[in-house]
Amino acid sequence: MNILFGTLAYHEQAQQAALALQEEGLLGRWEAGGVNALQKDLTSTLLSIGQRLFPEAEDILRRRAVKAELVGRVQSHWGWEAARLIAARGLKKPLFADWLWERSERRLSRLMARLIQGDNYDIVYGYEHGCLEALYAARSVGKKSIVGFVSPHHLTRESILEPEYRKFPELHTAESKILQELGRTRDARRDREAVMADFIECNSSFTARSLVEAGFEPQKIFVAPLGCPDAIPRERLPSRSNGCLRVLYAGTLSVHKGTHLLARAWKRLGVYRSAELHLYGSVRLPQRILQGIGENVFFHGSVSQAELFAAYEEASILCFPTLCDGFGLVIGEALAHGLPVLTTRNAGGADLIESNRNGVLIEAGNLDHLVEALDWSLRNPKLLHDMRASALETAQSNDWSAYRRKLRTTLREKLNLNYQ
Repeated sequence: MNILFGTLAYHEQAQQAALALQEEGLLGRWEAGGVNALQKDLTSTLLSIGQRLFPEAEDILRRRAVKAELVGRVQSHWGWEAARLIAARGLKKPLFADWLWERSERRLSRLMARLIQGDNYDIVYGYEHGCLEALYAARSVGKKSIVGFVSPHHLTRESILEPEYRKFPELHTAESKILQELGRTRDARRDREAVMADFIECNSSFTARSLVEAGFEPQKIFVAPLGCPDAIPRERLPSRSNGCLRVLYAGTLSVHKGTHLLARAWKRLGVYRSAELHLYGSVRLPQRILQGIGENVFFHGSVSQAELFAAYEEASILCFPTLCDGFGLVIGEALAHGLPVLTTRNAGGADLIESNRNGVLIEAGNLDHLVEALDWSLRNPKLLHDMRASALETAQSNDWSAYRRKLRTTLREKLNLNYQ
């Protein structure tokens, strides 16, 4: 049995899903977006062009490097993705980049639709928003289909985010209003994909619950929780807490990540003159929201993975006050570096957090709870330090191999695969 896997995504989940299919002997082909499939000539050409346009080209290609086990099974499509990168990072035109992204998603889905109607593949497997045409094509020829959902259903998302925009209307920018309008059409497409697919893979129990609550069939939904990166060696954990308390935030600085609430909470905690807040990620909030946030606040912007991973080891706690996140990969990254995590129950990755053992859990959108949790964290540096070992143990028990095992086992069951 051969599975046609297709996704523009180059993130770790896509790589690990493809690897799980390969380990099970099911991966026929991975039709991918702009990934680095270890083709030296292509890599050199892209570097020579890309570095003139934006200096982070080398890091982009390194992040998109295909795992060695998958080489030969990947067909990379760089055209639209290269244009999107130039628009987003070179020209600084986010709405144009968004337009290019949507066109590339549709193109890949149409390609998969043509391929699944042939004789080479038995099942099509894509991700939300990027495989509708392929799902229709699979059904038309009597073949099975799988769609992966990496974000909560839009009804859940809207019920959580719309009250924030009502409370803080200044969070609505011209760009966010345009994207919100585009989102309605995109969400309708996702709904059709959820209806058409034979099976829906979810990255967390939070995502799965949101789909069930939206009325989709529970029997075709399954959860394969995402994994943590390779954990650092235990001997790299600091022997004692350093003098400076560092709160770290990683991710886009946006409404749905709750960064506006973190800014307000930090203002309230102005008494902690020695504590530092380090924010990593691009800013999608109005600058006025971040003005006057307080002292000892450092905006690092988007950085390389190596720089972020080093920051995890130097920090005291990750504060990720997301309002709505299918998983939140930064949670796993922090745990893998022995860093306790303060996050909300609306993060899929919250399944990994036990309060007072490897982090702190709070209710999403509750500013008072966030202030109290930060206050407790800053007053208890020794307890935060003691949590580091448990954080590391959590990552070791929930690594990417655990995700692949879960996905393989579930696919065997759902697809009635019986091996001799």
